[in-house]
Amino acid sequence: GKRVVTKSGQPRFELVHQPWNGESEVLGAGSPVDIVKGADGRIWIYAGRELVSASTHTASKIVRFPIEEPNAVEVVWERTTVGLDNAQISDDGTKMAACFPWPNGAVANLENGSLKKMGHGCWTSMSPGSNPVPWLFDGRHRNITLFLPGENKRQININSAPGINGYEV
Repeated sequence: GKRVVTKSGQPRFELVHQPWNGESEVLGAGSPVDIVKGADGRIWIYAGRELVSASTHTASKIVRFPIEEPNAVEVVWERTTVGLDNAQISDDGTKMAACFPWPNGAVANLENGSLKKMGHGCWTSMSPGSNPVPWLFDGRHRNITLFLPGENKRQININSAPGINGYEV
């Protein structure tokens, strides 16, 4: 897909077909976040809508819709603003890892609306699979903390890796 900013300043995004012949199809307003194939085989597009700030890429609402029905929009999150840069949806569509908003890294339960804070940082992400492991990059840009099942955490220092020499990553 591609993201286009309209003359009004509001973004919209489009589906670019492969092989690309220069044509595209508008899928909706907002900014795309993730694509998830549901258990029913449908492809769901998740998008941030009602952008609060274009400079921080933050939206006040996350919606989803089937790729073949862009007008069948469902709101999945509007409790807090969401940083869209690294927001990810779990494979089953029930969780979202993101900043709610930056620097508050957390995992949202999209079924019941709960929010579990991981800490302050950025580049919030989550592993793929049926039991996703969320992680958060610390504010100093030197460590990643994995949030493992059973309230276990594992911090991995990445700025001591060869070639980084202790610098910010």
